Amino acid sequence: MTRRLALAPQKHDGRSLVITEALPESVVANAVDTARRDTLLAMCVGGLLVAALAWIHQRQRNRLHERIRQMNASLESQVRQGTQEVRRYAALQRAILNDASYAIVATDQTGLVTLFNPAAETLLAERADEVVGRRRLTDWLDASELERRSLLQAEDSHLPPAEAFETLVARTRDGRASQQEWTLTASDGRRIPVSIAMTGLRGDDGELQGFLAMAADISAQQKYQRELMSARDQLATAADVAELGIWIWQLADNALEWNARMFDIYQLPEALGKEGLNYRHWRDRVHPDDADEVERLLDDAVAGRGVYAPTFRIVLPDGRIRHIQAAALVERDDNHRPYRVTGINRDITIQHDIETALRESKENAEAASRAKANFLSNMSHEIRTPMNAVLGLAYLLEKHGLPAEALDLVHKIRVAGRSLQAIINDILDFSKIEAGNLEIEQASFRLADVLDNLSTIMSASVGNRDIELIIAPPPQDIDYLRGDALRLEQVLINLTSNAIKFTEHGHVKVSIQPLEASPSQVRLRFAVEDTGIGIPKTKQRELFRPFTQADASTTRRFGGTGLGLAISQRLVALMGGEIGLHSEPGQGSAFWFTLRFPREQGIRLSSPEMADLNVLIADDNPIARETLGVTASELGWKVRSVESGRLAVEKVMAMLDGDQAVDVVVLDWKMPDMDGLAAAQAIRQACRGKRMPIILMATAYSREVLQAEPAAELVTEVLNKPVTPSGLYNAVARALRPQAAPPPQIQHGNRLQGLRLLVVDDSDINREVAQRIFEDEGASVALANDGKEALDWLGLHGGEVDIVLMDVQMPVMDGYEATRAIRATPALAHLPVVALTAGAFQAQQNAAREAGMSDYIAKPFDVEIAIGQLRRLAGRQSAAPAGSGPIQAAAPADLPGLAISRGLQIWRDPEVYRQYLRKFARDYGDCASTMRLAGKVVAQALAHKLRGAAGNLALDEVSSRAADVESRLQTGNDAGPALDALRIALARAQDSISRYAPVSAAGGAEDAGQLGALLHQAVRAFNQDDPAAVEPVLAQLDALLSAAQMAPLRDAVESFDFRGGEAAAQALAETLGFSEER
Repeated sequence: MTRRLALAPQKHDGRSLVITEALPESVVANAVDTARRDTLLAMCVGGLLVAALAWIHQRQRNRLHERIRQMNASLESQVRQGTQEVRRYAALQRAILNDASYAIVATDQTGLVTLFNPAAETLLAERADEVVGRRRLTDWLDASELERRSLLQAEDSHLPPAEAFETLVARTRDGRASQQEWTLTASDGRRIPVSIAMTGLRGDDGELQGFLAMAADISAQQKYQRELMSARDQLATAADVAELGIWIWQLADNALEWNARMFDIYQLPEALGKEGLNYRHWRDRVHPDDADEVERLLDDAVAGRGVYAPTFRIVLPDGRIRHIQAAALVERDDNHRPYRVTGINRDITIQHDIETALRESKENAEAASRAKANFLSNMSHEIRTPMNAVLGLAYLLEKHGLPAEALDLVHKIRVAGRSLQAIINDILDFSKIEAGNLEIEQASFRLADVLDNLSTIMSASVGNRDIELIIAPPPQDIDYLRGDALRLEQVLINLTSNAIKFTEHGHVKVSIQPLEASPSQVRLRFAVEDTGIGIPKTKQRELFRPFTQADASTTRRFGGTGLGLAISQRLVALMGGEIGLHSEPGQGSAFWFTLRFPREQGIRLSSPEMADLNVLIADDNPIARETLGVTASELGWKVRSVESGRLAVEKVMAMLDGDQAVDVVVLDWKMPDMDGLAAAQAIRQACRGKRMPIILMATAYSREVLQAEPAAELVTEVLNKPVTPSGLYNAVARALRPQAAPPPQIQHGNRLQGLRLLVVDDSDINREVAQRIFEDEGASVALANDGKEALDWLGLHGGEVDIVLMDVQMPVMDGYEATRAIRATPALAHLPVVALTAGAFQAQQNAAREAGMSDYIAKPFDVEIAIGQLRRLAGRQSAAPAGSGPIQAAAPADLPGLAISRGLQIWRDPEVYRQYLRKFARDYGDCASTMRLAGKVVAQALAHKLRGAAGNLALDEVSSRAADVESRLQTGNDAGPALDALRIALARAQDSISRYAPVSAAGGAEDAGQLGALLHQAVRAFNQDDPAAVEPVLAQLDALLSAAQMAPLRDAVESFDFRGGEAAAQALAETLGFSEER
């Protein structure tokens, strides 16, 4: 069986043809089977392939999807990042545009504004929405400035001038940035200098799309630049004017840079600056003697060890020397390493020469000043003498009964003279300090004695003024010290007198406070407080300058030289202390100073019999009351105080009985309600028939004023204010003396039997005292008037004397010189010589020891001490023989200024004592006036002599006042107040002498006849022009005439003025009523 097999249709000529082929059935069947198998196999394989392909396709698809997803995710991330970046850049751009401090303006290619940031709005006073797309950048530029720059660009490029905007952007078109300074005009009319940075804006293809301008306001910068230029110009001008050389030293290569002045200073050519100026060029000019030191200072500055500011010399090529003042600043890097030094040099040669000349002039002036000060210091005696003469003569004129008008004129002369004398004294004291001629003494003294002297001197200054002067007692347990008591007293006097001068009412208080105290030394603070006018703070610093006071008006009102405080300051400094003040105008002042003193062993003031006294004080001034209470307490007394006289009377009455009864009442005189005298009278009446207390009246008024009061006899003792411990103690002691047990009877006999003495003293009273005392004790006594007479006597009788008693201050030859001569004589080298002097100054004691004196006896004699010293020097240590019996007859009562009982203990013979009292009145009655007329040396010697004579005659007040005068003359202080006090004391002593030792009529006539004959003899002796003929007559006249009457005669002899002496003797004879014999 056949089968037809249709093959695939074919196209032919446009027709579809089917080609068939007839095949056998079997073939066909086999073929079919085979085809089936093949088909089935193909289907299986195809299925497998399809499945595999499907699996592969699905896998590939999945991978593709994952890749696409990943790519999408990555793309989305990149888009997000890009968006954030765009946003960040946009935000940054906005921040830059909005927050930028400079104006940012973008334009298109024609200059039309496309961006206008807030800073541009502020700068040009425009709003962005009104500017963008509407205005051009050139709208704000200055037209004239644009035109000028356009012309300049045209000149540079040789092209026609460009339009305005092109002028602005011309440099940026070719891709370059430009920065120029322009002036913009804001809408409000402000002209603003700006710096504009221009740049082109280009697209991705590089094509220019527009321009960006950034403008910064440079107004402040231009201002600073102008100021800097001005400062630079000023510095340059200053450098030129000051002729400063400016240099820079590069440490790396030693190169130097100099300005023109440096080359001129060092005389080096300016061309050297271009050729290579270096360190060696400078170093070679420095003076060889200065080079090492200057280099060392420079190296130290570079190393950071100091500042470079030397003065040195340079040597110029012609040998001239220039003096250079230099300074430099070292510049350092961040690591503090020096890399450059910048400095200046200044030629100070002219200044140096001027300073040298000035220094020499200053040294010459100082030398002249020292010479002047030395001259004044050495000539103080000659300078003071004429002034003293004027004052003395004025004083004498006042006593001559002048008419009232003339007396008033003389009194004014004295007052003016005293003021001038105070000025002279201040100037001389200051000159002495300035000349370095003032030495601070180191000697033992009692602080209480200094205060006593201060009280005595200052109470006279207070007078009857409405001022309470208060001197507090020394601190407890501080009494004996070592130092210069006189200088301490001088400072206290200066400060206290100032306080009194500038205080019209109220009080002046002197106090002492211990700041440090140990067994060996003490540091004290002295203070003088007042309630005076006070001193403004602005004037206080001027006070211690010499010749300066706080105010010119003060000087006119109160007077003074302004030297007192300057002198005080220098004295305090010399004593090792410091001085200062506190003051308020209208409230008073407090001047203080501190000093350190070594302590000395002393004794207590109060004796056992005066311990435990009950004292009542009445004073209405609380400060004075408190101070007086402290003073009494420190004496060991029990003190009660009241503020009025009435309360004092009541207190005394309440304490009449028992152990608490009042022993001493101290009353202030001037008190309200009941004054001191009324209170004294009431106390006397209340205590009548009972235990009567001692009544002391304290007053700042003079003793004479009080004693003139009718009730003055009710007062036991008068205390002068300010009251000091010793003054209070002595007053009570004197008041208790009549109540005390009678003193032991004085024994005398042969305690110096066989002792041979030579007494050398220029005072006949002192010689007589010594002779009587020692002869009464069995000694034989020879006498000499001065050191030369003593040496002459010893030359003849050297083996006939056991001890010499030598006064230290005598005319012709003093005791020191005589003692040195004795010690230089081999036969007399071991002869005991005892110094006799009324002076207690340490300097005198030291001088006595240095001269070779064996011991020291103070005048007036303490008889028992003097005899004991002589016995010790004579080697008689055993007890003295018993006395031959007491001197009988009680001594009369003491008189003012005359301690008769003590005088008789010294003189022992009342008639001889009276005789020498009369001689004292005759010789020393006008002594105060004589001292005023005399020079310092003579006055000091006279005061010393008066002190001793008065002491030996028991004229205690005169002796004390004379000691004060001597002290003040010795220290160069004003002795005027002390001389006034001495004159009063002498008058009081003469009155007492006239009462105790009156001149008899017979004696007076006998003396008068002798005096007349001797005066006539003196006239004839002077007429012979021979000192040998005059001297014996004057020696006899000494016993009959006062020292003041003898002075012209003595002066005439010493100056060999015989005609003057003859006239003086004749005038004195006529004055005394003696007619010349013919």
